[in-house]
Amino acid sequence: DRLIDSVLRTFDSDGYANENTVGYHRFNVQLFKSVISKFSDWGVESRFGDIAPPIIDKALRAFQICVWQDGSIPPIGDSAVYENAAESLN
Repeated sequence: DRLIDSVLRTFDSDGYANENTVGYHRFNVQLFKSVISKFSDWGVESRFGDIAPPIIDKALRAFQICVWQDGSIPPIGDSAVYENAAESLN
């Protein structure tokens, strides 16, 4: 239930992180993807495993819109420039 609450509060309906910068958006996506992966690896079935994947898919698409055309993260706020962070969607 805590993971479900967290993923629902972290991203808005368009898939964008509700707080902080593009770097934190990427960090949150990676964390939730890791949990989804571990649950799958361990054969854990849960409501989180049903609810989170579509949210993370939308968040990944939103992230691809946020990165520069070369795929790097723009240095907004306290985010550093991370090269090759994602394939850009213009």
